[in-house]
Amino acid sequence: MAASPNAYRPAQPQRTTTAPPRPALAAAFRVAAAVVLAALASAPGASAQAAPEARVQAAAEALLAERFPEAAPRLAPRVLRLAADVPPGVPVRLALAEARGVPRGHTRADVVTDAGRAGWALLYVAHFDSVAVARRALSRGDTLGPGAVEAAWIETTRFHGDPVAPAALRGGAAPTARRSVRAGEALRQSALAWPTAVGTGDAVRVRYRRGGLLLTVDATARETGAVGKAVRVHSRSTGATYRVRVTAPGRADWIETL
Repeated sequence: MAASPNAYRPAQPQRTTTAPPRPALAAAFRVAAAVVLAALASAPGASAQAAPEARVQAAAEALLAERFPEAAPRLAPRVLRLAADVPPGVPVRLALAEARGVPRGHTRADVVTDAGRAGWALLYVAHFDSVAVARRALSRGDTLGPGAVEAAWIETTRFHGDPVAPAALRGGAAPTARRSVRAGEALRQSALAWPTAVGTGDAVRVRYRRGGLLLTVDATARETGAVGKAVRVHSRSTGATYRVRVTAPGRADWIETL
């Protein structure tokens, strides 16, 4: 039976007063948790006897941590519908039907056991991120100086536009407000005017960090972007196109491979 697109409505973004987890520690914790979940899912003990939904939920978390270790700390999967025959005591794993990029929102995955495909599951993969939020009301043309914003950990799955990362407001030329902004509003890139840092065709050095590993890749910008904005770049050396976040003129951090 087809799932209604309105089967699940995620909660409205909620601000928190606690600082977001450090990416390295969160990633390490998530990967470690995935290893434990995978081990439990494979064992013929209590985990394998748990309700099918709980086992599929654990398999979804383990899959995201394994496939997308950098993004996993910002992802929260939830099982919306399960159409699979999952007998007790049988190890379960998931296979994404759509293999391109990090899944977002409603995502269908195949449920697989040692005997083969057992059915499918409809997941909702929520994305969370640290986003700059206005401390006070801003008028058009106001400069976002020190103290104008604060960081909040919110759900960005259905965030309209690109959210402003707090790190983008540290150092460099400060942006100005393109329109009035309410106090407490999560900032979008489109709401701010930024000095251009990368132009189409410009050389961009992309930084890729994974755990303790740090790599750099030289690429060419496919679109114009300011500090804090996400843009597409292409690397001739790897032959791949990446989505990156501009951190300085000619510099960017890897987000995902397209």
